[in-house]
Amino acid sequence: MTIPTATVFRGVRPFGVDGATDLVAVDGRLAAAVPEGARVEEVDGRGRIALPTLVDAHIHPDKTAWSEPWYSRRAAGGLPEYVRGDVELYEHQRTPLAERAGRLLAHAVTRGTRAVRAHVDVAPAYGLAGVEGLAAARERLSPALDVQVVAFPQHGVRRTPGAGALLAEAAASGLIDAVGGIDPAGFDGVGEDGEGPAQLDQVFGLAEKHGLQLDVHLHDIGERGLTPLRDIAARTKAAGLQGRAVVSHAFCVPELSGAELAGLAELLADAGIGPTTVAPSAHQVLPFRELRAHGVKVGLGSDGVRDSWSPFGNADMLHRAHLLGWTTDARTDEEPARRHVAGTRAFALTALGD
Repeated sequence: MTIPTATVFRGVRPFGVDGATDLVAVDGRLAAAVPEGARVEEVDGRGRIALPTLVDAHIHPDKTAWSEPWYSRRAAGGLPEYVRGDVELYEHQRTPLAERAGRLLAHAVTRGTRAVRAHVDVAPAYGLAGVEGLAAARERLSPALDVQVVAFPQHGVRRTPGAGALLAEAAASGLIDAVGGIDPAGFDGVGEDGEGPAQLDQVFGLAEKHGLQLDVHLHDIGERGLTPLRDIAARTKAAGLQGRAVVSHAFCVPELSGAELAGLAELLADAGIGPTTVAPSAHQVLPFRELRAHGVKVGLGSDGVRDSWSPFGNADMLHRAHLLGWTTDARTDEEPARRHVAGTRAFALTALGD
């Protein structure tokens, strides 16, 4: 019989409440009491605040230049230019991708992050180097960090010949947890080669075939974003993938209000879709209060960290929660606490869960 290990944190203040108490964790999970016969370790909390472990629900560690020599970025006028910038930075880097990504994720651990959803570019420019590099970094960090890997077709599967085949190869590799997509109506709405299925046909097909989760980047606004979002919800229900699908960014949602927002929130909740935000600006952050009121779980993430898109970011989810509070004008004691919860394991994204 395996003997459980219990850790008792003496004199801590959960979420900063007045008055210290003890918390018990058994084999890494909170428990009501120390089980009989358990090995016990005690930690003196000395009145410190106790918080749930943090989750970074959306990060691109394969793109990072974290701790690398300075790279001068060029201004970009849209997704195609940002994509070209990604390739230029990738070719400029001399440190292996697995080392760079692992270094960034190790730093995230020191900031309290216990789980991440890592998006990894899959395109002819990289092959499966990102998938393989992240898998290696995940293995090294496994005692301290849970890493979900998303094969992300940043260049589009119809727009870029060969990308669809690589995405299928990644899905069959056993190295990823989710298959991704990007703006199926806008950026990837037209195939330059005129071949292959529409993007959502392919990514849902791969998810069902290989038992993978889904995570689609949706930057498009207006009906160009809302129509695919509704389609994703319908496909998710039809495929029985409720609780296994995520839509990242969903910039079309913050434009909604009133009955229209409530109706969409009910649609997402019914399909078990958990959107994620990265607190980019006041007009692009998801209306998570309204979404939560309808049972929709909203995740918070770092997005890119010092990559070709931006010199900013630090993979610190407490800081990201601070930015979320800033962009949503949180001023009372309760409001920043809610923003912190958006970055915790208890309120991350459906797919990561507990």
